[in-house]
Amino acid sequence: MVRRRGIRAHRASVDVWLDVARATMRARYCLCITDAPGGPRARAVQPFRPDDDLVVHFGTSPHSRKAAEIRRSGRVVLSYLRERDGACVTVRCAAEMLEDAAARRRWFMPFWRAFWPAGPDDPAFVVVRCVPFEIELWDARRRVTPPPFGLAQARLVRDPGGEWRIAAA
Repeated sequence: MVRRRGIRAHRASVDVWLDVARATMRARYCLCITDAPGGPRARAVQPFRPDDDLVVHFGTSPHSRKAAEIRRSGRVVLSYLRERDGACVTVRCAAEMLEDAAARRRWFMPFWRAFWPAGPDDPAFVVVRCVPFEIELWDARRRVTPPPFGLAQARLVRDPGGEWRIAAA
């Protein structure tokens, strides 16, 4: 570790940075940012926790503007914040709609019945699957604070073989 302005910072490590991203991505809500006509559009969503490959799933209506924008671009940005840790993670993802019954049942939260009364079989419910290809993070508590301190984020990109590597900020 190196010392920087009173905060000890981890040296760059893919494994450490991925662990930090996973911890921050446990937040209950995140912003889902889509590419909309006229500019980006952000909405709060309640995703499932990421799987081992950091793939994220959440529910939406197939008739929403969000769904139309995802279908059009095939991409989203998910932005997570854990204020108590001084942490943020921004995840750029390829995104797709899952409309099959198995996926809808697997990725449905029971209290979502407030939005979709028929549950996972509600025709107004689909699952969005987000596969990350780039992650930017900053975490003061876990000391992922690349130089210059406070002005840069740690950045990971996934190569074509699926492996994560550290990228220039």
